[in-house]
Amino acid sequence: MPKRKEISSGEICVLETLWKAGKPLSQPEILEQIPHDMFNNRTTAYSMINKLLKKNLIKMDGVVQVTKGFMRLFSPTITKRQFTLHTYGVYNNDFKYNLQAATDLASYLCYDENAPDVLLDTIEAMIAKRRKEKKQ
Repeated sequence: MPKRKEISSGEICVLETLWKAGKPLSQPEILEQIPHDMFNNRTTAYSMINKLLKKNLIKMDGVVQVTKGFMRLFSPTITKRQFTLHTYGVYNNDFKYNLQAATDLASYLCYDENAPDVLLDTIEAMIAKRRKEKKQ
């Protein structure tokens, strides 16, 4: 399996901010919403944004005019769910589905002796719902 992209806690914080907003944000808007103790200066925050752009985890999603010029807007290129699955190896570096990793994760959840019945019931209901959707 290909090695997963290395993502720092600062980059995750920027992604979390964008997911929570649910709309494209400018760099200053991202900075406003990030906990102040997360970054020691603005340069570090801008660096996180640039790293996420290079990793294709966020994209420029428009431009807005401000008093002295223009500001770029950013949005994530993946959902929080895709990111979480990528963290567990279900998606590879190109965020393409990895069947073996997905099977391993499902197998772990289903056969874990400590898994509560509610977890198994939830998985079962999700599968039944998805099968019904695919038939329509």
